[in-house]
Amino acid sequence: NFNGVWANASGGIHFDTLNSRSRRDQEPPLRPEYMAQWQQRWADGDAGVATSDPTARCIPPGFPRFLTMVLPGEILQAEHQLNWYAEFSEATIRVFLDGRQAPEDLVPSYNGFSTGVWEDNTLVVKTTGLRGDTLVDTTGVPHSDQLTVSMHMSKVTPDFFKVDVELVDPVVFYEPWTTTKYYTRLPESEFVQEYACQAGNRFEVNAAGEIEVIFE
Repeated sequence: NFNGVWANASGGIHFDTLNSRSRRDQEPPLRPEYMAQWQQRWADGDAGVATSDPTARCIPPGFPRFLTMVLPGEILQAEHQLNWYAEFSEATIRVFLDGRQAPEDLVPSYNGFSTGVWEDNTLVVKTTGLRGDTLVDTTGVPHSDQLTVSMHMSKVTPDFFKVDVELVDPVVFYEPWTTTKYYTRLPESEFVQEYACQAGNRFEVNAAGEIEVIFE
């Protein structure tokens, strides 16, 4: 049972916190074209040029970036469905547990379509139907709309759970990328608050990579 309010306990907000201490240390298995894109984002950032992170304009972070949440998230679990709601961007991952499959005419979305099955006490989740214009994490790792995310969610203790994650993208990655994320239960007094990003959406990045205030 994963019901409760949880905080990221992975020690960072980049994707591969298991194998890298900092976001610059991780080694995503990117094909050369996409590695160049990722490295250019670092170069732009080091030069003080905005790197066009979509979340800077209140665009949803998408999945699997959802897993690197910087604010708490709440899981509401029932027999037929598990809903994982994140305060950041008010995103929700809906994991269907009733045996349904993704529809053939599925329209790509920020958080995709997730189904789950139980293997003993581990929830095995597969997510497909993801948009290709979001980023894997805050470092700017790209992915395509062919990305599939697999998760194995299991309790370590009643107040601590882990998620073994595998990213498979035949367009962008030359091999699967795996890591493990950790989450710790917050006290019962904690709750997920409103995140009204659109109320503060005052900035835009112009053609020169400079941030402009678009309204007061």
